[in-house]
Amino acid sequence: MSATVNRDPRHFCKTDDDSDRRMIAEVIEMFMVSGPAVPPTDPLLALLTQAAKTTYLGSPKVVSDPIQQILPASVAYVRQEAASPPSGV
Repeated sequence: MSATVNRDPRHFCKTDDDSDRRMIAEVIEMFMVSGPAVPPTDPLLALLTQAAKTTYLGSPKVVSDPIQQILPASVAYVRQEAASPPSGV
């Protein structure tokens, strides 16, 4: 295995090759071999999951208003109907 390491002192001040090797090995192990300990969750899905629970104590309007604003804009962006991503996304 080989890697190119940034040694520009304006960006990265460490110059310990052994430390760099350990870090690269850890990243490979964590993300490519074992996978993350907890699978990543889409923030919007996490919000909806919490809001759908019967134990949710907040106002449904607090959750639904932002979603009603973001969702159509996000769909338009994915369909390339908008030039830039919606604000807040």
